[in-house]
Amino acid sequence: MESDMQAGGFPLSFSAERASETAMVGADNFDLALLKAAMDLAGREGWHRFSLVMAAQAAGLAVVEVRNRYPFKIQLLLTLNRMADDAALGEGNGGRTVRERLFERFMCRIDVFQAFREGVRAVMHGLPFDPPLAAGLGAATFDSMKWMADSAGLDCRGLGGAVRLQALLGSWTHTLRAWERDTTPDLTETMQALDGALDRAERLGLLKPLPEPESVSPPTDHETAPSGSGDRTEREDFNSGCVTETFVMETEEDDDDLPDYVPPPL
Repeated sequence: MESDMQAGGFPLSFSAERASETAMVGADNFDLALLKAAMDLAGREGWHRFSLVMAAQAAGLAVVEVRNRYPFKIQLLLTLNRMADDAALGEGNGGRTVRERLFERFMCRIDVFQAFREGVRAVMHGLPFDPPLAAGLGAATFDSMKWMADSAGLDCRGLGGAVRLQALLGSWTHTLRAWERDTTPDLTETMQALDGALDRAERLGLLKPLPEPESVSPPTDHETAPSGSGDRTEREDFNSGCVTETFVMETEEDDDDLPDYVPPPL
């Protein structure tokens, strides 16, 4: 299979940095300012050691407006997750295969997280000690995986689709953990981890693409030809579910051959 690849063997048909910048531009300035201030505080103090009031003050935003928009702290992370989805889904279908498209989308998500790296790492470190936060982010991440799978053309129908979604979630989790430890400037270790995870999923048959839509064949001549004198026509009886055959016969009779009209007896 031919594909544009870079030196490390990873596809070049995407620009995660460009997608990340696009998602940032599309984000609300208020949200972006608050998110940046909150992630900076989380990176320095830890996720559980700052408040939304502190983030509002650091961002220079009105506390009452922050309260109206973000009544719960987890909404900051849901906003970040939505930005990552926007970046990934905005990439289109550059890859030729499901695997290539998933690689592109996952790296777009990683690049958005990279812009808030220390804050995201602080959240990851705090998850084991905050079950409600872990449950909320887990549900949001699973929903994101469904969007990634559907947009990449992965077959998610039925029981097999549920298994494939779980495998995709495992691939993402493995990649995110590799990114959390990755110190390379170009995220080579993260891409290697993602490539390996997708390779294992592909070998296990867990990257099954959606089948091609069936084309509708044009009607044949006998189905479209109009019925006429002496022609044999077929009529499908939809009420009984069977096909009946009729013959249309043309008769020629003179009006003189018809019997005279006889009035009924009084």
